[in-house]
Amino acid sequence: MPDHLDDLASVTRRLLIVGASTAGLRTGGGPAQDRVVKLVSSWLAAEERVDRLYLRWARLEAVLIGGKRSAPCAPEAAASIRAKLATLDREIETVDDQRQSLLTTLETTPCESLQAALGKLAVAVARLGGEGGSEHLLVSDAVTYLVKAGCPKCGANLH
Repeated sequence: MPDHLDDLASVTRRLLIVGASTAGLRTGGGPAQDRVVKLVSSWLAAEERVDRLYLRWARLEAVLIGGKRSAPCAPEAAASIRAKLATLDREIETVDDQRQSLLTTLETTPCESLQAALGKLAVAVARLGGEGGSEHLLVSDAVTYLVKAGCPKCGANLH
């Protein structure tokens, strides 16, 4: 979820694709949910958190340096903004470390369900950058199809 209503305009294409392709992963499960699905959900949450933190960091930096229409902020305000940027840097580093740890665990944890396989593909989509390129388009299309696909025999949702 965006931190402010204004953040809705800053949702990236990658977040939209990942969110749409993993909707079933985030809502399903319960106690029977397998380990990979839980890891994927945690990784995707960390990914969204990092994106929000970087957005907040960029906004603070823009205020600090000013822009075409505004002058750099006053020295007393600049000190406060620098302190907030330092806090955000530490938080980004912490979430990045968590995300890398989850990714390492995901790489070595075998899939036990279709949801787990879809989850790993969703992480791959996010890791490929989400902004284009052949690899991203191939994996993203496959994930989108599999999420929407039904069982060929009975038509039940696969996720």
